[in-house]
Amino acid sequence: MSARKSKLSEDRVPLVAPTVTIPLALLPEPSLCGIKWRTINVVILGICFLLLFSAFNPSQSYQSTANKTIGQTSLGVLYLSFAITGFFAPTVVHLLTPKWAMLGGAFCYVFYMGANIRVIPELFYVAAGACGVGASVLWTAQGSYLAKNSDKDTLGRNTGIFFGILQVNMVVGNLIGSTLRKLNQPYWILFTAFTAIGAVGASSFLMLRQPKAKKSNSFESTNSGYESGSVDADPAPEQNISIIGKFINTLKLLASGRFALLAPIIIYSGLSQAFFFGVYSKMVSSYDDSMTGFVFAVFGAFDVLGSFVCGKLIDVVGRKPIFFLGGIFTLGGTLTLLMVEKPFLYSNVYMYFIIGAVFGVSDGAMNGAIYGAIGNVFGNDVENGFGAFRLLQSSTTAAHFFAQRVLDDVPFIDLGILDGFLLLGLMSLLILDFCVAPLDPPKEDKRSTTGIDD
Repeated sequence: MSARKSKLSEDRVPLVAPTVTIPLALLPEPSLCGIKWRTINVVILGICFLLLFSAFNPSQSYQSTANKTIGQTSLGVLYLSFAITGFFAPTVVHLLTPKWAMLGGAFCYVFYMGANIRVIPELFYVAAGACGVGASVLWTAQGSYLAKNSDKDTLGRNTGIFFGILQVNMVVGNLIGSTLRKLNQPYWILFTAFTAIGAVGASSFLMLRQPKAKKSNSFESTNSGYESGSVDADPAPEQNISIIGKFINTLKLLASGRFALLAPIIIYSGLSQAFFFGVYSKMVSSYDDSMTGFVFAVFGAFDVLGSFVCGKLIDVVGRKPIFFLGGIFTLGGTLTLLMVEKPFLYSNVYMYFIIGAVFGVSDGAMNGAIYGAIGNVFGNDVENGFGAFRLLQSSTTAAHFFAQRVLDDVPFIDLGILDGFLLLGLMSLLILDFCVAPLDPPKEDKRSTTGIDD
């Protein structure tokens, strides 16, 4: 009898069904009108950055004319703060989650733009320092958020979508600025408009949805897979490294031979940003202040064009020719400025637009080639590679803005220093490529490394 009861109990169906797990790849991703939410997130992210930088980038361009020496010094404080606080940004992003970190970082930009409405030097420098902190947090969070909304098959596409939307800011923002100046509006009106646009862009980060945490490759079928306001995933192992540890690793990389050979072209990159927005913008405004925005709208349009075309060419010819192509465009623009006298430029205004277009192509070509070279040269240590890159580039940009107090009336020295580091950088790249580490991946691996690693 007892054996029969035991047999019945074994055949009885359990009252609670076991938890069933379904691989993540088998679950349909939530979508809206057929477009996946992750793709929508990337588009919204691009629009948020477009609005914010449509206000900030022209604000940066007008510093040398609107606020003179104080404005250029504030940009030096901003970039120096950005360089220093980059080591702390990952920790802040981890604590706040990418969405809220980007929201806070964006309003630091708004604080700086608002401080331009009525410049009080002490407050202005504080706002510039806060903007630098916000910038390091914002861009670190942007990378994290973009990665969380992508996989190995969509990261390349999503990065292209994001930067394609973002790059339009140079055209939109500068057209707004030049239109207001053409209408003879004072600078405080200009910066009030930029602050309002920036505030709208910063507030737009509230529209972002956060990816739901994924602690394994599968999860319970009752989960939706995507949830607004959910908690971010567990930190990656490298996030557990202390800030001091990251700083030490970056300093070690700065002292390496590979980075020493990359340093001249990185210094050129930092100097070029300060030159475009600090020196060249002032050259244009010395002729007609209302024309500055129109010239930089052309600069932005050709920057986008240069990035796109040279990005495609890298897949075909490699990075070395693109470095030299960008260098030729830079030398063409700077030598024209050195040789052509002001009376000729004043009587041939179109030259400002041509030179702006040349600088735009150069900037787009150089940026894409430098980022790709760092990724290939440092391989598994790429995170510290980019950390060292940001530290040196931002420090150089800051130093250039501070130096404008001395070099303000001698722009040909700026041009000479810029071209000098460009030529030194190109020679160092050849030594790096032929003797130390190739700038391009082997031909058989080029297809995978130009897109997304498998």
